[in-house]
Amino acid sequence: MALTRLDNLYSSKTGKYLYVSPDDFNATDELDNRGNSPLRPFKSIQRAFIEVARYSYLPGKGNDRFDQFSIMLMPGNHYIDNRPGLVDFDEQGRQRYYDAQNLILANRQEIIDRAFGQIAIDYNESSWGIDWVVPGDSVNSDLNRGFDSYRLIQKNRQEIIDGAFAQIAISYPAFVNPNPDKCRRDIGYFIDAISMDVLLGGGNRYARKLVKNYFNSSGTSWISNGLQGEETQSIAAFNKARDLMKQAIANQLTIKDLTITADPDTGSNTDPASCSGIKNTIDTLTSIITGVITAGNLNNLVAESVAEIGDGESKCKRDIGYIIDAVST
Repeated sequence: MALTRLDNLYSSKTGKYLYVSPDDFNATDELDNRGNSPLRPFKSIQRAFIEVARYSYLPGKGNDRFDQFSIMLMPGNHYIDNRPGLVDFDEQGRQRYYDAQNLILANRQEIIDRAFGQIAIDYNESSWGIDWVVPGDSVNSDLNRGFDSYRLIQKNRQEIIDGAFAQIAISYPAFVNPNPDKCRRDIGYFIDAISMDVLLGGGNRYARKLVKNYFNSSGTSWISNGLQGEETQSIAAFNKARDLMKQAIANQLTIKDLTITADPDTGSNTDPASCSGIKNTIDTLTSIITGVITAGNLNNLVAESVAEIGDGESKCKRDIGYIIDAVST
């Protein structure tokens, strides 16, 4: 039998079986080798993984093939090479476009949520009529207050950062801040995380994301240049930011919105006691973050919870996702 016919006989035309044999004379990781014949196997497991990924990919989103491919490892010594691979980009530097797409898609949900939140910042309650409600959703006073609270917190964001940062020197006058710019940045991250969860109806997705960023992947130790050694000062700043956010949503800071619906419990939109429900949410979210900082690990981090959304909001976010996918592609 001719060698070419024998090769065809043993080849897996669908690519469902790939062969790796590092000691085979004909083994090669060249790009023109598909690795689907035991007569010309791959030399390394990594090259087989790349080929499986190529076979698994299907155009579109979320529809790639899984669990349909097998890699046959022949006898021999198999080594894993963890060095970065080589990607051949053209002269126009397409690498930055690939990187940009990957980063956009990795942050897709946050981009959607922030884009949706920008509506609440740019358009106050009176722009929508008596109640702040997404077309297609029913009126929900608690959700409306979340939109208003997000807007007031974000519009007073710099004032909250300044007040929280100043609190560190008040509470700990002997403390020498090693990096004031980073400290202000982290307070801003805290404000964004808490206010985003408030906007989304009281889940804890972004509070969890924020505090997890300060720990290694296993959650057992701090990352470098995180909060280690500054835990008590960080907690003081975050608690002050918490208090200022609670003032902001009751129209107690510089930027106000006197058009929002009055709190039914106080009959006012300027009473310091207004919006007790949202204030409780801010307290709960803050305690998640400060509790983990105090513990110094993620062992007792609460499970993620996400509030339900209406059909109108779901459609709005779906459309934002369409735009993200179109631009990133």
